[in-house]
Amino acid sequence: MSKNLIYCLAKIVLPAIASVFLVLSVAAESKSPAASKSPSETKPEAVLKPLIDPLSKKPVQAQVSLSTKEVEALLAKNIPNAKIREIVAMPQFGGLYWVTMEDYTNIFVTPDGKEFILGQHFGFDNKGNLINLSQGKQRAEQFKNVAAIPFEEMIVFPATNAKGEAVKSDKWILVFTDIDCGYCRKLHTEIEGINSAGIEVRYAFFPRTGIDSNSYQKAVSVWCAEDQQASMTSAKAGLPLAVKNCDNPVKSQFETGVNTGVSGTPTIWTYNGKRIGGYVPLARMLQIMQS
Repeated sequence: MSKNLIYCLAKIVLPAIASVFLVLSVAAESKSPAASKSPSETKPEAVLKPLIDPLSKKPVQAQVSLSTKEVEALLAKNIPNAKIREIVAMPQFGGLYWVTMEDYTNIFVTPDGKEFILGQHFGFDNKGNLINLSQGKQRAEQFKNVAAIPFEEMIVFPATNAKGEAVKSDKWILVFTDIDCGYCRKLHTEIEGINSAGIEVRYAFFPRTGIDSNSYQKAVSVWCAEDQQASMTSAKAGLPLAVKNCDNPVKSQFETGVNTGVSGTPTIWTYNGKRIGGYVPLARMLQIMQS
């Protein structure tokens, strides 16, 4: 290998290695008390042990960190119509900022605000299993919004006891459903088994063809029926449905579905925050709930 080639490789690789050690040094050496404050109060200061650039032999100086407000302003200036859900300081990564956008895109901004990374944040749970922390944050926020749907605005099939009588249960699933969805209909044929397993089924509407479509009108007609449960069962069996109109929550539920990432039906949320993207048999559903 020629000396020129060696010199070129060193010129490219060694600065990259120095950058890695710089980040590690920030994480290991930083003792800033700001790390113990809430994200909105945090303005971490870089407390670094100076490194020497192996090529220039000059000290590598860290940039002063921006505040969360400055990060927010920076993104708002450079990303049109940017809507930010949360900004969290990450002292364990040298002061990076973890920015969660409205659509749950993750942007990791360097402390000086000059560079950023689009991607996912991973870590390990208490059992040593690799988990997607970005997805976990997203799911937690989505579940909070889904669980806020008023109980009285859903069509509910209660859990039942051995005699088939309705009973209260702290276990439930919330199902975003479409009257015309084949797998939604399959799920509904198993609803007695789900209820008898002690699970309450709460239906929210998500007409896949959108507002003012035929499926949307069917959802409204079911909601406005005198016997909502019977109308739901009849409609999912493909039987003729009397057209009805009244004040209803179908549009609101559809919008909640869109805002929480529903793209198909059935989308199922369990009482303990697990999301199931599609039809699964009861045995599998119970397994997911307990995992």
